[in-house]
Amino acid sequence: MVITAHGFTRPTIRDVAAEANVSTSTVSLYIQQDPRVAQETGARIAAAIVSHSAESGPGADAPRR
Repeated sequence: MVITAHGFTRPTIRDVAAEANVSTSTVSLYIQQDPRVAQETGARIAAAIVSHSAESGPGADAPRR
């Protein structure tokens, strides 16, 4: 997690990859909407992003790209 200037934590691509059990490259491809990312894998990544965003608290920044 990264702490922003406003004191919020923000998930990193590594945090999301670890939770989704994929590589950081796969998360990057997902963010870029690459068609090579399988639908099931994309769903796990999306769930990890949502999970980490919810942990960051209200008003937290979106995941870093």
